[in-house]
Parts: sequence; structure tokens; C-alpha cells
Amino acid sequence: MIYEFKYSVNYRDVDQNRFLRSDSLVSLLQEAAILHSEFVGFDADYMLKHNVAWMLNRFALVIHEYPFLRDEITIKTWSRGLKSFKAFRDFEVFNNGKLIANATSYWFFIDTKRKRIAKVPEEVQKMYGYHDMATNISIDDSEPPHLEDFFLDKQQIIRYSDIDSNGHLNNVIYLNMLEDTLKGHGIMKKIKEYYISFKKEITYNLLSINVSIMQADQNRYFFHFNKEEDIYAEGVVNLF
Repeated sequence: MIYEFKYSVNYRDVDQNRFLRSDSLVSLLQEAAILHSEFVGFDADYMLKHNVAWMLNRFALVIHEYPFLRDEITIKTWSRGLKSFKAFRDFEVFNNGKLIANATSYWFFIDTKRKRIAKVPEEVQKMYGYHDMATNISIDDSEPPHLEDFFLDKQQIIRYSDIDSNGHLNNVIYLNMLEDTLKGHGIMKKIKEYYISFKKEITYNLLSINVSIMQADQNRYFFHFNKEEDIYAEGVVNLF
């Protein structure tokens, strides 16, 4: 099934020019995924009862056009299949019937009691079903190189409000911190494409995380979220 989520862009979601911020868009995609899960029965009560959860492993987003304040957008999301311990979820975003963004993602199924990856039960597979449609985004081809020579670096403080109900840094905050680092160095262009791979969870007791960025070409940048020698996430961002 395809789950649809309609939303009117609010003032809290926009930048100084009243366009939807990229981190606000990712937050809405996250909300659509949660609403879909609740709709099929995989809600907070189910997760607590069975000691299970979804953990985002990879995420790729392409933005074709940014909606404006009060625009009514429609987000569509669906399960593209569950295999072993992994789930595949895609998204499309429309503004007045026009496709303005799409995204794809990989999720791990987690046994929260044992704190390890687990096989997706048949019951959960039946909940979500399967919709045989995919975006044109290749998430496997986006993996950035492991680089050492980054030219931008900013320490980001981890706030208590940045931590989600699973006890780690909310997925949206990564993009928020990345944009803050770029704009803090005078790079003001909007994000067109964003890919991130999560390596290790960031918790509140880490206190801070470094965002390190290297320019690959005119509008393309590699980034790491790191603390000393440990890399917690890495990715690639393309700007308009």
C-alpha cells in the first residue's frame, strides 16, 4: 500500500526566505514513515511489547523544488519490501500535483532488548505488505570515500532535545548540523541531493560531535560526523 500524508507548510518549517527548509522536509518524511507504521499496527505499543524498533541505516534525498510557506504538499511513502533484517522504504513529495522531491532509505530491524539486528518476523512483513515501485535514486552508488583531508570543521553541541525516543540523535538533526556547518562557512546554497550512511549511534552523553566537510567539486561536498578517530556517519551533499 501507499500511505499519503498531506501537510500545509508552517512558519516554523521555513527559512528566512519562507521556503521549506531541507531539515523540515526530512522531518516530514520521518513523520510520514511513522504514521504509515502506526496505520499498519507497528506503533509504539507494539514496539514496547515486542522489544523491537526500526533503525535508519542509509538515506538518500533528491529535492527538485522547494515549497513555499502555506503550500499544501502531499507526501507518499511505501514499503518496497522487507528482506532478512532489512527494510526498504521510498518517498515522493508533491506540490499541486508536481513531483518536487523523492527519497529512498534502508532500515535495520532491531531487537531493543538484546541491542542487536534481528530478522524481520513474518507478522511484521505481513503488516507492511509490498509495493513494487521504486524511485530512480540509487542509494548504493552514493557511498563517499573515506577521506582525511577535510577543509571545513565545526564542533556541534548535542542538545537534550536532539535525542529521540530511541535514545540517540534524531535522524533529522544530522542534516540540521550539516547545513549549520556549511552556512557557518558562508556556503549559502540550498541542498539539492543528500545522502547519509549511519555508522555508529550518537547519544547524549557524547556531548558534542564534529562535522567535517571536504569540497569535491563546485557544488558537491563529502562530510563526516566524527569524534576523534571514530566516524559516526558519512555522506555526500550536492547543492543547487
